[in-house]
Amino acid sequence: MRPAVPRTQPDYKIPYDADGNMMNYAEPDWSARSPKSKAAEWREAEEFWAELTLVDTIRRPQLIYFVWADEAGHRYPQTYKDLFEMVSDHGIVQGRADGIWRPRKITGGNYSLKFLRS
Repeated sequence: MRPAVPRTQPDYKIPYDADGNMMNYAEPDWSARSPKSKAAEWREAEEFWAELTLVDTIRRPQLIYFVWADEAGHRYPQTYKDLFEMVSDHGIVQGRADGIWRPRKITGGNYSLKFLRS
């Protein structure tokens, strides 16, 4: 049974690509006169319940991201710090974790998925 998720909303939005995957960085599109993001959609940073599977890593110059995927194949990046806190507090069973998550903005225009609770 999925627990009820309270509707809390930070004052920022999260970038998603055209396939519905959360982006770890909203890369600017400098072809326009003023910089715009290549993100297909900006969504509210709402909490959600999901069972996610750890599937990949992404290396950026200053950050390493771990990538989670849901049952529909949508991908969510998570920083090493957020993953370490999650493993320390809640654990991962056979590469999977279920619970309440929230996308969040971190430094430098980067984004990460934060595990809140089971």
